[in-house]
Amino acid sequence: MKLEVNEGKIDRFFRIVFGLVFLGGGYLYLAAPLSWAVMLVGAILVVTGVTGYCGVYSVLGISTVGVPYCDIVGGKK
Repeated sequence: MKLEVNEGKIDRFFRIVFGLVFLGGGYLYLAAPLSWAVMLVGAILVVTGVTGYCGVYSVLGISTVGVPYCDIVGGKK
């Protein structure tokens, strides 16, 4: 099973940034039951951001690759 990239570069960047914020915030500032949930969400965001594949996007048929404001497209030639 090949996982096809379905997240644009900007989408991936923000997933990684927010994932790291959730991981750090959950570890440093929250109590045990809530911290594990927040860190799990953070870990999922980081993994999907690094791989460029989101299972929820795949199920819903969404792709932000090539979409303005979600991917870096075009540029100077």
